[in-house]
Amino acid sequence: PMQVYQRDRKRDTYSLSYEGRIGKNTDFTLNYGYGKLREDDSTLLTYYSSGRDKYSGKNSLAGVDYLDHTQTNIDLHFNTAVNDAHYLSYGFGWQKEYAAGSRLRNAPKSYTKKINPWDYDKSLDVDDNTAGVDDEPSSYVHNYKFIRNENGFVWDRNGEYYGAETPPMTYEEVHRVLPEIFGGGIVDPAMQAKYDAFEALLKAQNDFSDSKFDNTPMMYKHAPVLGYYGALEQLGPAYKQDKNITFNGTYYGQGFAARQNQLLLGEADLTKTYAYVQDSWQVTPKTILTPILRIDHSGRFGSHATLNLGMTHMLAKHRRLKANIGTGYGEPGLGELFYNWEMYGGTGADHLGWYWIGNPSLKPEKSLNIDLSLEWENERTYGKVGIFHNEISDYMTHYFTGQLVDFNFHGRSFRNVPDRIYSFRNIGKAKLTGIEAEVQHKFDKHWSAKLGYTYLHAINASDDDLPRRLLDRPTHKFDVGVNYKDEAHGWRAAFWGSFFSRMLDSNSVKTDNLFEKDGAGNYIRKRGEYREKSFGIWNLLVEKDIRKDFTVYAGIDNLFNHQDDDRAYHDRMFRFGVNMKFDEFGSFLD
Repeated sequence: PMQVYQRDRKRDTYSLSYEGRIGKNTDFTLNYGYGKLREDDSTLLTYYSSGRDKYSGKNSLAGVDYLDHTQTNIDLHFNTAVNDAHYLSYGFGWQKEYAAGSRLRNAPKSYTKKINPWDYDKSLDVDDNTAGVDDEPSSYVHNYKFIRNENGFVWDRNGEYYGAETPPMTYEEVHRVLPEIFGGGIVDPAMQAKYDAFEALLKAQNDFSDSKFDNTPMMYKHAPVLGYYGALEQLGPAYKQDKNITFNGTYYGQGFAARQNQLLLGEADLTKTYAYVQDSWQVTPKTILTPILRIDHSGRFGSHATLNLGMTHMLAKHRRLKANIGTGYGEPGLGELFYNWEMYGGTGADHLGWYWIGNPSLKPEKSLNIDLSLEWENERTYGKVGIFHNEISDYMTHYFTGQLVDFNFHGRSFRNVPDRIYSFRNIGKAKLTGIEAEVQHKFDKHWSAKLGYTYLHAINASDDDLPRRLLDRPTHKFDVGVNYKDEAHGWRAAFWGSFFSRMLDSNSVKTDNLFEKDGAGNYIRKRGEYREKSFGIWNLLVEKDIRKDFTVYAGIDNLFNHQDDDRAYHDRMFRFGVNMKFDEFGSFLD
């Protein structure tokens, strides 16, 4: 079938800022921000040449997902000139982030909700189209029961179909030996023993003299294993699964049916506050020291203090030496902690999908950072060269878990391509060491250019089950920019981009026998080998001032149409637009 992905996104952002002064030596800025996002995703499967049409229904609802997200922040910053030697910057802030929806299946607070497939599409196929109350539209929406165990992150398919205990003989095993049952008996003694054990349990747990079994075929009464699974349904409607035949009180697939067209919804929030103070201290006419103290507090991770000391020393009139040493701190967000969602499903025969799982056990990362740089400039040229070294504890990264998840439905003609499972984790110790250089040059009053280069040695220094090199960190990075400006005629143009060399791509993974399954039908976890990539993304933008308050622009993102399905880059994209400024109730129109 053709897969149709639909997304309805509504985003609103509001900001308010106020600036003022307190006396002669202090200024302040108060910022308020609020943003909200509502995202509704749905996926349809459309079938062609299958006897379906738009009048009787031709679609299946493959998936539903939604997210509500809001963020509010208040920040207050002060600057005070204490005297000729000290200039203080200080302030504090508060932020609250809240999210709810089916994307937060991993959240601490969760609940379920039934959906009506007809709310998402009016042309769904109905197998038993008799205009009866029991007619059900075709839908794959399901509240999958996931569990974590020694085998990784797996869909508890057996738990949904069988309940708390897996029977002696599974659905797959019965269908495997079905021809033998009607051809003289099961050949394998071990399989025969399983069949006999399950038959004995079903006969002990079900009273076939009860009136509820009056319409049960005699074959199913004598061979209840076949009736429990509906193994002979190809013989006609009378031989469909008999849901009166139960194992441990439930019929086969009862738990699965209860979760059909059901969403698992979650809610979570993060509240953060911070305060900081910074002093620009003119120690000598040529040297400035900048000590910074910052304290962060999170409702989830507690309080943490970071310190930084920076220095700027004038070597000559246009030569500066800069140095910094300090600590850093970063917390995971709601997405890394609690989101569980299928970013997109598999397509075709070999394009695997992406399924993301949050990790509520993530810890904040802490770092020690050191850098040293030299800057210089003249009338037309600016240059900078520097070295840096960062050591990070509990480094946060996303990664391929080495496992697939398969949302296959028994008895369906369409089989979903599996999804790769991605998640987030901490690496005990990471080290990043590098060199960076940058040159900017103005050729004349119209043309200027920028060239940058970074060499990075980024290694995982602790976790042997992940690559030695950190993922998505290119060894070499080149930044290029060329700018044109004609102020007299209002023209501006920019060509810029970056080239990344020798990067281990977290999205491009190769494994041996990735499709191997265990006895329960779950894919066995494998160690992935990440592919190294080199690529560039280049962009172009042209602007024209029609008048002082009116500008038109046109641009091309990904100018050379670099394509990479693994990293899901956009194809070449054209942008057009206008910028207008209004003041004094529409003076632009005067």
